[in-house]
Amino acid sequence: VEEYYEQYYVGNHTVVGYGMRTVRYYNAAGNLVKQLDLVKVATGNNANPLVYISLDDYNNLVDGYAIDIY
Repeated sequence: VEEYYEQYYVGNHTVVGYGMRTVRYYNAAGNLVKQLDLVKVATGNNANPLVYISLDDYNNLVDGYAIDIY
């Protein structure tokens, strides 16, 4: 069983993203009722070094860059 908690951080911070995850919630009829698009990031914070940032919320993502490393 996985759990999802939301925590809001106020202030500027740099994180390094390295993975994406989509979580879909369906009702009993099989209809999609909610979708979460998440980016896994390394925060540099000792208390929470690895977290997911929601792309579907009012988070303010500024100057995001994507690269592929082969």
